Amino acid sequence: MTPEFAAYQAQLKRMAWPLRAAGLALILLGASLLVASKGGDLSLGYVGFAMLGLGWGLWGYVLFVRHRWAKANPYLGER
Repeated sequence: MTPEFAAYQAQLKRMAWPLRAAGLALILLGASLLVASKGGDLSLGYVGFAMLGLGWGLWGYVLFVRHRWAKANPYLGER
């Protein structure tokens, strides 16, 4: 792997990193709320499902942004 290709991959990995971390945090928090709501508190369950949906939606958006950036900035050098 050439240093230029390694730098390209590193830049792609850094793309939208805070959004990926926030999505993962929402997914984990939503899952823990669903586990906590198993005792019978339905309002926690609704909030947990909403957080799961937001977290996965955020991850989908990040995938879209990274794909769009990679299509706009293709790596044309040696790998």
